[in-house]
Amino acid sequence: MTVVVPESMHEVTVGTYMQLVKAMRNQELTDVQRQKKAVQILCGLTAAQQKRMPVKYRDEIVATIDRMLERTYRLQRTFEHDGTTYGLHPILDEMSLGEFVDARAYAGDPEKVHRFLAVMYRPISATKKERYQIEPYGGSDKYKEVMRQQPASLYLGLEAFFLHLANVLMTSTLSSTKRAQTPQIEKGAFPKSGDTME
Repeated sequence: MTVVVPESMHEVTVGTYMQLVKAMRNQELTDVQRQKKAVQILCGLTAAQQKRMPVKYRDEIVATIDRMLERTYRLQRTFEHDGTTYGLHPILDEMSLGEFVDARAYAGDPEKVHRFLAVMYRPISATKKERYQIEPYGGSDKYKEVMRQQPASLYLGLEAFFLHLANVLMTSTLSSTKRAQTPQIEKGAFPKSGDTME
């Protein structure tokens, strides 16, 4: 029997990734049961087929899956699907209220990854040099199934980008707060080098 084991999230669809995350978050499963579920979802091997496999082969599959899950992925600004180019929202500061509310509701929910992507990526409607404009937002229903078919690396790159952005903002906020709390010293409050203090 030939078993195809994905080595990258470029080879796993968003739909499959959503199934995987849901299974991995199931607290009722033991670690071994989670491994079996991961192999079943990613490689199509039933529990019965896995039971008949030599342990060393199953361990190799699990190790490959573990390496794949530890990889990081880069933000992808555009992608092609059925002859249409989709682009990431070009100016995140200018998101509409509807986009912002939906993105916030779907972000981090493993069952709504496809909807989150449908908020953030839409068909490019106009381009000018390296800049582009995307189709106006009309809800996540319109492109959720397109997003379900995309590589999971699309979502993981976007998630990593937002995590990095959140860390940068947090660091910046903490620095600003620290500066604001530091007492300001008036000019001339300390003597210059060489001056005597009385």
